[in-house]
Amino acid sequence: MYPKAYKHQKMDSICTSINDGEDKMAEAITKDMTIGEVVMKWPETAGTFMEWGLHCYGCAVAKFENIEQGAQAHGIDPDRLVEALNDAIEKKQ
Repeated sequence: MYPKAYKHQKMDSICTSINDGEDKMAEAITKDMTIGEVVMKWPETAGTFMEWGLHCYGCAVAKFENIEQGAQAHGIDPDRLVEALNDAIEKKQ
């Protein structure tokens, strides 16, 4: 059995501040998310993965490999890739 606080330990969103001072929950991609999870949730990121040389978003490894692992395996800076992926989903909104 998981402790009561377990459901709060893994949050899928981050809190961002908007101009009027109110807080708004906005989802963001992080480097610990799996490649498959990101592409399923935000299909518009597939092009970004391709542009950055990660053509593996459709393969079996994408279900288990997170963005950081995939980026490092291809010699890509994971932080810059995550930034590009978040830019892609931001443009979609």
